Amino acid sequence: MARHLTRGGSDSPSLEDDHYFLNLSGGYLRSLNKKYNGMAEGALGVGIALSKRDVASVIVGGGALDLKGGTRAADEAHSPTLLKLGFAWNHTFTHHRAFLQPYTTVGVNGVWVNWDYRADKVSGGDTVEGDDMAGVEIYGGAGLALRPAQHVRIYGEFIAGTMGFTETTSSELRNNLFEAFTYVGIRVGLKFAW
Repeated sequence: MARHLTRGGSDSPSLEDDHYFLNLSGGYLRSLNKKYNGMAEGALGVGIALSKRDVASVIVGGGALDLKGGTRAADEAHSPTLLKLGFAWNHTFTHHRAFLQPYTTVGVNGVWVNWDYRADKVSGGDTVEGDDMAGVEIYGGAGLALRPAQHVRIYGEFIAGTMGFTETTSSELRNNLFEAFTYVGIRVGLKFAW
C-alpha cells in the first residue's frame, strides 16, 4: 500500500489553510503606576502562519497616555501620544479551523512617546516647546477567538505588561516625567486571513 506524505509535516499549513493575516485591534491598558490612569490604543498587524497553531506578526500602533491629575507629569506635559512598532507571537490550543480558539500571546514593541510642555523648557540655550523619547514594551496574555467564517476571526484578550522609557529626551533633558509602569488591559479585534 502506497504511503502519502504531506510536505512539511502534519503541523505545517497546507494549501487549503490560511497563511497570512491582517489584524485590526483596539483596547485599553490600565496602569498600576500612580502617575498614569491608563492608555487607549489601536493597532494594525500583518502576520504569517509558522504552523497550524502558531502565528508571528509585525505590529504598528499608537495611543494616548492618560496622565493622572495632580502629578508632575500632568502639571508639565500635555497630550502625550505613543507610537509602537514590534513583534507578536500567538499560539492557539485548538485546531486552527475550530469555531472557538483559545490562545496565548506574547510581544515586544519599540515605543516612541511625544508630548508638548505646558511651559517652555530651555536646553543648551534653545527653547523647547515639545519633546519625545524612546522606550520598550513587553507583554503577554491570553484570549479567545471566534471563527464565524472561513477567513475571519473575532477575538478578545486579557494582557499584562510593562513599559519603560529612556533616561533623557531627544532635547537632552532628563526624563523626570515618565516613569516605567506595569499595566493590565483588554484588547478586542478583527482578523482577516487568506
